[in-house]
Amino acid sequence: MTDDTTSVAAAVPAAAAPAAVVPKAKAKAKKTVAKGKKTVAKAKKAVAKAPAKAKAKAKTVKAKAAPKAKAAKAKIAPKAKAAVASVSSKLVKEQAKAKKALEKQVKSVSRDIDKAEREAKKALKSAEKRYQGVLGKLKSDRKDLEKRLKGLKAKGDGAFNDIKSGIEGAYKELSAAVVKAYGHFK
Repeated sequence: MTDDTTSVAAAVPAAAAPAAVVPKAKAKAKKTVAKGKKTVAKAKKAVAKAPAKAKAKAKTVKAKAAPKAKAAKAKIAPKAKAAVASVSSKLVKEQAKAKKALEKQVKSVSRDIDKAEREAKKALKSAEKRYQGVLGKLKSDRKDLEKRLKGLKAKGDGAFNDIKSGIEGAYKELSAAVVKAYGHFK
């Protein structure tokens, strides 16, 4: 650091100031500088002490807060457990309801399938009866046609033309009935 007295002397011209004023000004300047140095030292000490005080304060706050946090945790823990148990029991109840609903749906579908099976068996029996009836009629018509054909052979050439048209008509009817029955039961 530079000598403060020279800066004060430089600021005040020597010729203008009386000789007695200069030493007083120098002394006053020295005091001001000394006070400034003391203030700076105090500030440095305060700055140095501040982190230590802050740490001590933090420890005190932490020490006071820890029991409160434990107490709050102890107070909240049973409530949290009760809430979890409540949610869990509600979930179990909802799952049971869903299971019952699914079981109802399966029973309903099972009844529908059984009903469809019974109706299909009835329809099958009915169709089989119709089929047997149509098939019996077709077999009967075939026997009649075969008899007519045998009769045609026995009658001779003269009656052939008369009976031929009747047999051909019966054949066409029987053939159409067979095709219709086959298409119906296909």
